[in-house]
Amino acid sequence: MTATVILGGVTWHRTNFIRIDIPYSMVLAWCVERFGPAHTWPIGFHDPADRMSWGHDGGNFYFKNVDDRMLFILRWS
Repeated sequence: MTATVILGGVTWHRTNFIRIDIPYSMVLAWCVERFGPAHTWPIGFHDPADRMSWGHDGGNFYFKNVDDRMLFILRWS
């Protein structure tokens, strides 16, 4: 499921990760390689000046760029 959420004035494009056949650590490593360092909920999600482009909370992935969310969905669906 995907959604757009606004946290602290920052728009995030959210998608959930529900695959049990893929280690979560593998998904995180892939995201760091492509998108750089991440937020872990809730640190930084409410800071509009923050420069990080993505984050996660253990089941949902949040992207500032909708194209990054689409790349994630295409890779991990």
